[in-house]
Order: sequence, then structure tokens, then C-alpha cells
Amino acid sequence: MWNLSGDSQAGGDLQLQQQQEEQREQELASSFWADVLQGGGTMMKHTTNSRGSALRILDEVLENSQRRHKNMVLAIQREMVDLHLPVVETTAGRHINQDLTNLRDQLQAELAQTRKEIREAQEKHDEETARYLKGIEQDFRLKLQTSEAENQELRLSLEEVYRKMEEKVVKALEQMNTETKAAIEAKEDELRDMESSTLYIAEEVRKAQRAAEQRADLQESERKKKEMQEMKAEYEKMLRDMKAEIAALKLNKEKKESTGKKVLSSLASGTASGLASGIASAVLPGKLSFFDNLMGSPFA
Repeated sequence: MWNLSGDSQAGGDLQLQQQQEEQREQELASSFWADVLQGGGTMMKHTTNSRGSALRILDEVLENSQRRHKNMVLAIQREMVDLHLPVVETTAGRHINQDLTNLRDQLQAELAQTRKEIREAQEKHDEETARYLKGIEQDFRLKLQTSEAENQELRLSLEEVYRKMEEKVVKALEQMNTETKAAIEAKEDELRDMESSTLYIAEEVRKAQRAAEQRADLQESERKKKEMQEMKAEYEKMLRDMKAEIAALKLNKEKKESTGKKVLSSLASGTASGLASGIASAVLPGKLSFFDNLMGSPFA
């Protein structure tokens, strides 16, 4: 069996088989599908002519697809974040720039060879050959200038991509801050309401206890007290959960803001002059999948 998806993506693979004997399933799991299953893949049994079985498998496929795309990190992001490579030194950048670089190197080598031949012809007082070679040299100079112009055009194109990326990061950060702030405020309002309810219940517990004691009905007093205490305990648990949720939201907001500042700082260091001299080493948000969804493609 050929593993076309690679080891890193094996967790999203789904192997289907019709209902078979347990022995056959074990053989498949230990031989043909072993690599995929060890990489986190899933083997499911399909019951022939069963609509429910087919739907369960389809649900698993869709969930796998969503999980994989949610956490997907582009190769160019990984190279720029983990390896701190400039854009032109990434795999994508090298691929784009390779043809122009090869042409430039070839022209420079041929130009150097032509100059050498001109010097040799001049030393031999071969004026006709020298004039011919100077014409070739001029031709190479023009071609080299054209190659450099194309390289400059490529740098400008990458600079435009870079600027669009910066705009998307800023917009994503603003949207994130607005949404997170609103969520925290809503939770804090809910927390205040619950705290008020808890205080009210505590007061009702005391009232019920005093009323029962005044009636000298100890059994009723204990029953009421127990009911109110249980209700109070439930509200207090809800309060603790709510506070923990708010704390988690605030911590998540702080982490995202910190990451966003680092991204913007890296982007800010990539000035136009830096790009022209080799493209700035911008740190992209490849380590946080949250940015993958927010930023999208810089070409959009």
C-alpha cells in the first residue's frame, strides 16, 4: 500500500472496508494499513447496504477534514517562523526566484568569459576579434540589465504581498480584541448576576432557618436548611466555573495580544529598503493556528 499523504498527515486518513471476519481485520490492521493506523489513522467497518453505517463514516471523514484544515500550517509559514528564513529563501521564494537567478548567474559567467577573451585578443593585437567580442559583451550587459530589472520586479511583487499580509494581521488583531473583550464583558455581567443570586439564596437560608426555629419545628428547619444549602452550593460551583472561564478568556486574550505584538514588530522591521536588499525576515504566525484562520491568503 502506498502512503501518499505522508506520515504527518496520516492522522486524517480513513480506511474503509466491508464487514469481514475479525481475523481479516487484524491482518489488514497489522499489514496493509499498519503505517496509517500507527500514524493516527482510523479504520472503520462498513456494514453492507446500511445507510447508518455509511453516514457514520461520512461524519468521521468531515470531522477529520475540519480538524486537519483548522490546524494546517503552510510550509512557507513554518520556514519563516521556525527557521527565520527571509521570503526569498523559503522553498516557495526559491522556486519563484530560481529561473531568474539561474539566468543571472549564467549571464555573469558568460560576461566574465567574454571579458577574458577580449583581454586575450587585445594582448595578441587581434583588433577584429576584440571588436567582435566587445559587441558580444555589450549584448550580455543588456541581457544582464534585463535580468536585474526582472529580479527587482519580483522583489516589488513580494513587497506587495508582504504589505497585504501586514494589513490582514492588523485587521485580525483588531477583530480578535473586539470579540474577546465583548465575550469577557458578557461573562462578567453574568458573574455579577450569579453573585447577587448567591447572596440572595444565602439570606433565604438564614430566614428559613430562623422561621423554622421560631416554630420549634426542628425537622422542618433541617429540611429547609439542607435544601437551601444545596442550592447555595450549586450556585457557588457555578460561580467558580464562571470565574475560571473568565480567567481562561483573559489569559487567552493576553497570549494572543502578545503574539500579535511580536508579529507586528517583525512586520514593522521589514521596511521597503530591507525588502529591496533581500526581503525582510518577517515572522509569520505559523505557530498559532488561530492566525491561520484569521489571516487567510495574502493574495485574497
